Amino acid sequence: MTGSRNAAIAASVIVLSILAIASNAGAVLVVNEMSGTFGAIDTSLGGPAYFELTDGVVSQTETDILTGLTIMPLGVDLTGFTNGGIVAIAGGTITVENPATSTSAVFTVNFATLTQVLSSPVGLGYMELDLSQFSNNLMYLGEAVTLPSSLQMLISYNGLVADDATGTASLTSIGSASFSAVPEPATLALLLGGFVLLRKFR
Repeated sequence: MTGSRNAAIAASVIVLSILAIASNAGAVLVVNEMSGTFGAIDTSLGGPAYFELTDGVVSQTETDILTGLTIMPLGVDLTGFTNGGIVAIAGGTITVENPATSTSAVFTVNFATLTQVLSSPVGLGYMELDLSQFSNNLMYLGEAVTLPSSLQMLISYNGLVADDATGTASLTSIGSASFSAVPEPATLALLLGGFVLLRKFR
């Protein structure tokens, strides 16, 4: 009797283990919001009307997962720029990458605007970007990552002056930038609010 009971228990454990493995197979991580930083602003590439945001890192999502993902360098062309107007993004895409798995998600930049808020004594401003998902094979700890089909991204920067009068980009101090991205539709007020909250609870 005891042997039969133990056999039944053992069989149940095996079945539960198989079900657990099956339920974890193909598990998906859903991420709708993310924020992070660009470590530097490089004005030495591409001429005087060009700057590049580098060392981008995702430091927080709404579920506190996926930290450590990187953002590929983001180039901005100020040719023909007017304050608050459209700017061109190099390559027309933004790429979120997991260096550990060499997987990535690519977003097409539908349009981007740049607003210079302050030029002196320190350059301050922000960019708004409208993004559509182009491709996504992003993996994290063996699980596929689902991202929104469209995102609104806000990038706030310091230390940079984007001059629409001369069409140049220059640093007034060591430049850096932070970003926040949320699904569409989103307003600047919502992006700013989300950015403040994400930074507050980091």
